Amino acid sequence: MILGIALISGTAVMAQEKPGKGFEKWDTNGDGGLDKIEFAAMKQAHADRRAENGKPAPEKEVNPDKQFARIDTDGNGLISKEELAAKKEQAKERRENSPKKQ
Repeated sequence: MILGIALISGTAVMAQEKPGKGFEKWDTNGDGGLDKIEFAAMKQAHADRRAENGKPAPEKEVNPDKQFARIDTDGNGLISKEELAAKKEQAKERRENSPKKQ
């Protein structure tokens, strides 16, 4: 099943979802890290799932290349399971510490 089409440097690239859960589901080539194509497919699938569940898109548009670079803290061109977990934890803390919308 094709899950997402990423536009990387002007080239459309398709990524396929692997069976399974979590990080390994998106690491389609099994190298232990998410490259930009795998990351884009993951982000698109999450956006599609939000839309299917009637949740609005995030208010702020995020540059995918900048987001990838922020998560890839060691700069090796791959997002490791640990780097992704750290980013998720930071986002969770930000949500918990932000003022609640009324």
